[in-house]
Amino acid sequence: IILATYLIKNGKRTESVLRIFGTILIVMMAVFLVVAGYTDTQIAPVMGLLGTVAGYLLGKEPKEP
Repeated sequence: IILATYLIKNGKRTESVLRIFGTILIVMMAVFLVVAGYTDTQIAPVMGLLGTVAGYLLGKEPKEP
């Protein structure tokens, strides 16, 4: 979060920073769920939600300035 704040304050585009950190966070959460030992039926709905959020972040077109 501190690195994201630093990048935004130094003039980086907010959408780009959100895409990078959002994608990394989603991958880390998915790996945590697998390592934590949840079963397939417990993980399936959460993975669907994480996939939806990742698709939104990566598929969203940035606004033109």
